[in-house]
Amino acid sequence: MSIRTPHSPVVHQTIVLAAMVILLAGALFTGCRRQPRPAEIQWPAMGTFASVSVPESDRKHLQATADITRNIFETIEAQVSTFRTNSEFAQLNREAGQEPVPVSTATRDILVLALAAGDLSGGGFDITAGPLVRFWGFNGGTVPETLPSDSALQSVRALVGYHDLQVEGNKARLARSGMRVDGGGIAKGYAVDVAYQQAATSGIAHVMINLGGNLRCRGYGRANQPWRIGVRNPFDRSRTIGTLELTGGKAVATSGNYERFVKIDGRRYAHIVDPRSGYPVQGMAGVTVIANSAALADVMSTTLFVAGLEGSPEILRRVPGCEAILIPDREPMEIYVTSGIKAHFTPEPRYADNIKPLK
Repeated sequence: MSIRTPHSPVVHQTIVLAAMVILLAGALFTGCRRQPRPAEIQWPAMGTFASVSVPESDRKHLQATADITRNIFETIEAQVSTFRTNSEFAQLNREAGQEPVPVSTATRDILVLALAAGDLSGGGFDITAGPLVRFWGFNGGTVPETLPSDSALQSVRALVGYHDLQVEGNKARLARSGMRVDGGGIAKGYAVDVAYQQAATSGIAHVMINLGGNLRCRGYGRANQPWRIGVRNPFDRSRTIGTLELTGGKAVATSGNYERFVKIDGRRYAHIVDPRSGYPVQGMAGVTVIANSAALADVMSTTLFVAGLEGSPEILRRVPGCEAILIPDREPMEIYVTSGIKAHFTPEPRYADNIKPLK
């Protein structure tokens, strides 16, 4: 099987995506002239863009909050990045099939959360899907020139299984050689939660923390006004389908097939892989989730993207306080929403007729 370079560099795609998310969030503050838009600091972090925003009236807290958040993101990235050879995730992957390796609190927490997510999703979310992700050309892998054979795919899929990730105390182990953990779909959300908690502990009453589109909001963006976040149209990235209003510690995350993809035999394959089949997910264009933590929103957006319209309602029933917007990959566009999302989501008038209940 011949190989080639990815259709579009993954890091470039991710940075462009994150920059657009930040711009969409910021643009929603420009329409109101009664209050100045929130003050914001941006910087590159964890292979994407990060930002911290506060109301203009709280600008005096901005730099210190951004500095603390930057340090938190850098620390967590050093622990869980699979691109850093000295990270704990990299060591865990190298030592797969051997003795347990010591891990930090952050790494342990992410692994434990991921194991719970695996159970919740019936294996649709699997932190050990690293070999499959690389097999399809993402996260340092190379893109197959032609669609892989079932036998080649199943040989890689045999290296995936979150039940073979063992976490005891401050040590972790992958049971079989060749297994790999990958923090996509959980690590960024977890990092946002850590930064959010630090801001709260420091007495920051109003702040929005964003890491590559994983956001969590505290207080208000303006005087007594919720933070407002645009939800992108997956078929036209220059437009939003509506606006989310968030406060009270709510978090939001989005997964989509427009973010990172490869082309094989002229067909586009998204970066989100179903660990159970081994194939990239087909049929979904975008999923946006509101939850009570950024890690949960991150996990659930990936989980629901894999589950699709049929499997998502049952998963959502098991997760109180989690609301979602699901857009299948077909036209005309259909926007499926949970009943509780109405308290947060206002669709653009042009898409009002596209809204359907998720049952």
